[in-house]
Amino acid sequence: MFIKPDNNNECKTGYVVFHSYEIGLGIFTLLQVLFLAYAAMKVAWFLLQKGYNRLFWFTMCFYLCFPLHYIMSVWDTKDSIFAGFFVLVSLSLIEMADRTSGFWDNRWNLVKFVLYVVLMCMFRNNGLYALILLIPICFFCFKERRKATIILFMLSMLIYVSYQNILLPSLGVKSGNIREMMSIPCQQLAKVYVETPEAYTDEEKEALLELIPEKNIMDYQYRPMISDATKNYLNSEVLKSDLPKYGKLYVSIGLKSPRKYIEAFLQNSCGFWYPNKSYPDERMFHPYTEFDMADPNLFKGDYIYLERMSLFPQYEEILRPFFQSAVWKKIPIVSNFFVPGTYFIVLLFGISVSFYRKNYKQLFVFGFWGAYWFTLLISPVALVRYAYPVIMCLPLMLSLITQKGLLSWKRERKNTKNG
Repeated sequence: MFIKPDNNNECKTGYVVFHSYEIGLGIFTLLQVLFLAYAAMKVAWFLLQKGYNRLFWFTMCFYLCFPLHYIMSVWDTKDSIFAGFFVLVSLSLIEMADRTSGFWDNRWNLVKFVLYVVLMCMFRNNGLYALILLIPICFFCFKERRKATIILFMLSMLIYVSYQNILLPSLGVKSGNIREMMSIPCQQLAKVYVETPEAYTDEEKEALLELIPEKNIMDYQYRPMISDATKNYLNSEVLKSDLPKYGKLYVSIGLKSPRKYIEAFLQNSCGFWYPNKSYPDERMFHPYTEFDMADPNLFKGDYIYLERMSLFPQYEEILRPFFQSAVWKKIPIVSNFFVPGTYFIVLLFGISVSFYRKNYKQLFVFGFWGAYWFTLLISPVALVRYAYPVIMCLPLMLSLITQKGLLSWKRERKNTKNG
């Protein structure tokens, strides 16, 4: 294993305190495991308090026996910690929508929600985008506490945006590149150029090549399920210099080749919505998960090698084929739990059930998960670690789907009459 020390504070801290990069990473991993265990415990405790005994035992088995949780909990990636805060925000949203929870009666709940949101967004901007998309849903789903809910959202986002745009720049931290948001447009333009180049006029071709070198555009034919080959070489400075010009190019090509645009989007996002997705897939380059680190010689820069040490080497060898060669595909039913597309189907079913029941408070919570999933569909590649936050929320999704009374207006009116 190898790291770039400038980008790994936990390893630098370990070296300063213990003269060992491995110890620093080990302490960080332990803290991450404990944090994810805490988030899982909060979900289980919520179900137990609600009296959902069967779902509670399913949840315990899901968190304790599903191998993906073991990999994600020790994976040095921001997605793991983001997933923990995502779960805590989801629990807060459920309590926020449930009049009987007493969420609004305790100011500490409001403080915790703001804290969870800010910390969640610090690890991935997807959390911020999901909350922004959730605000319009509030107008549709809430009759009371609507204003308070939106104010709480706005306050959380204001604190995070201030952190991102005021505090970080003052510390010398540079903001992300606009190309990170251009994955799907780059794929769409490249697909049309590779498969039907006659769709481009000479002027449009010249404009496209100002943005992306032709060599990288042609790489699309080998990696249609990952945008890195095209997006990473987008000249963002040229793009920002004349947005109307390049926006017109994107619209013009889309009007001439709408089917290609749709196909490019579906290919790039396939892993997030197709429940029978096969792994590993050479068209997206990545294995199911990165169980082993890549060869450092493929990258530029100075790296520090870390010795990989497992406290449970036998279990590590059992997990290796699960995540390198995806042997889980051979296990009926169990294999479905490993595919992000399965959770997309559960999410769609939950949204449909909420509409059918006219239970708009449930729809509000599903709206948060759905908004986050939308941000995944337009991401550079469909990786399981991106979907992991929603995977961790499976017991919560099932609690809303299977328990008709949870967050129900009818139940609230009945309780009011009985009171």
